[in-house]
Amino acid sequence: MPHAILDALVTVLKDHSIAGSVNGRRKRQADIKLQIDPVRGQNLGPEGYALAITPNSITATANAQSGLFYAVQTLDQLILNHGNAVVSPTIRIRDWPRFRWRGIHLDVSRHFFPVDVVKRYISVAAHYKLNTFQWHLVDDEGWRLPIRHFPLLTASALCSANCGHYTDDQIRDVWGGPGFVDTKFMQPDLSRIARG
Repeated sequence: MPHAILDALVTVLKDHSIAGSVNGRRKRQADIKLQIDPVRGQNLGPEGYALAITPNSITATANAQSGLFYAVQTLDQLILNHGNAVVSPTIRIRDWPRFRWRGIHLDVSRHFFPVDVVKRYISVAAHYKLNTFQWHLVDDEGWRLPIRHFPLLTASALCSANCGHYTDDQIRDVWGGPGFVDTKFMQPDLSRIARG
């Protein structure tokens, strides 16, 4: 099981102060089972899932890891805290996305955000099952993408109060971070800029 899915589940359990076992470990009040099963998950696609919640167990079944991740997000949205008691409905859900591409856009060329804010933005998007992040890094108001052959682009673009650019390592960190959101970049044709 990938760390991103287990990390998301542990966060949900901690946020709601739930004691239980994950995949049969440390039985206490309720079992939580996450399973990839193409036979049970048929017709759900790679991001769909089946979620069954009873008083004694929670079972999520999917065809792929992304489906399990979205099942955990649904579990988080269903749990209600009432004082020290955690209430969740007894329910069965079969859910899959209607559209393959569900995304958000962030234009940092016009208003620069630090990397931790960008990562939090992506995390919130994943919680609401948005799977594509389009990152607008360059425009005449700001050039946030460093180009080794043209270092003045990041230094001389128009700049408002929020100046700055990302390093190659910061871009790799956002682009290759854990989770189930695909990062797309909006950038101009660099060969055209080099000729012009």
